[in-house]
Amino acid sequence: MKKALGTMSVIMLIAISIGTFITAKYVIANETSRDGRFIAYDNGIVLDTWTDLMWAAKDNGSNINWENAKSYCENYHGGGYTDWRMPTRDELVGLSDASKSRPAGCKRSLKIHVATDMVNITCWLVWASETHDWGPVFGPAHAFFNFQTNKWGADPLPSDNNSRALPVRSGIKSVHEYEGGIQEEEEPISESDWITIIRKGPSTPCEATCIDLYKRKRIKEGVTFEECLKSFCQ
Repeated sequence: MKKALGTMSVIMLIAISIGTFITAKYVIANETSRDGRFIAYDNGIVLDTWTDLMWAAKDNGSNINWENAKSYCENYHGGGYTDWRMPTRDELVGLSDASKSRPAGCKRSLKIHVATDMVNITCWLVWASETHDWGPVFGPAHAFFNFQTNKWGADPLPSDNNSRALPVRSGIKSVHEYEGGIQEEEEPISESDWITIIRKGPSTPCEATCIDLYKRKRIKEGVTFEECLKSFCQ
């Protein structure tokens, strides 16, 4: 009897392990709402359909220095994914929108400019992954993006004042809508000038048009992004 129970326990443990693996490899979530190019899902993820970046729906919520922010992002397991990371400076730029304004959670008298309310940024500074060399006086500094001024900067001091960590993931495996949710594909996306532009996001209406046509597979194979812009904008 004890041997049978032991065998059953092992089988259950293996089944649970396999189930956890499958859940992590194919993460399916239900869409809850949309805001322009952004789609929110019920697993705490917001997808930017222009860049295919997946953002955590909220930052860490309190002051944090760069080193701890990097660790927070890399150890974040939102939605069952394990490949979260700290965003680059350009990725944070793509999440800003000067035409939109809302009070900063950490100081209501200040306004921040985030492209969507679906991503809850609770203060005005978010750490970026890059470092910047300020020269012999200060040495290397860590980059951040300021959602109040819509400009990036670099801090040579180990400060955590008004700074947040915001996990992001993308670029290793493609993401597409699947049966009302999102599913991670096994095959890596191909590298091309189109993919690079899509990840950065459009900076003009014409670029947005070309990206939309490309994603709907209306662009002929072999046509470059620059050729598309010349066709529609010149």
